[in-house]
Amino acid sequence: MSLITRFGQKIKVYRDINPEKTLKGKKAPDQVETLEIMASVQPFQPREIVEEEIGSERASDAIKIYSDIQLKIIDENKRMNADLVEYDGEMYEVRKVDKWQKNMMNLNHFKAIAFKVNKVLPR
Repeated sequence: MSLITRFGQKIKVYRDINPEKTLKGKKAPDQVETLEIMASVQPFQPREIVEEEIGSERASDAIKIYSDIQLKIIDENKRMNADLVEYDGEMYEVRKVDKWQKNMMNLNHFKAIAFKVNKVLPR
């Protein structure tokens, strides 16, 4: 059992499962899968925006998500949307994911960076 699984919190992830989005030549309705994962969610510090090369977005609108599950970023080739994460009543879009491998003490995990977006929470 990883430290994230042991000490993390449950968060909801909304994942696009209809990458092609066409049905007989017409746009198909979005299909979203809801996942509940264990994660450690932490606020972003202003200096980390520069370190992570995110650009001009505000640190106050960003969170770091550490989990055993690899979250998805936008994939324009597959026409796949990025995962949306519901945290503290707000919706965040995953923009960057890194794999962290530390074989000692089973510390293998993923670090995702997500920014607040104005999207309606799926219900």
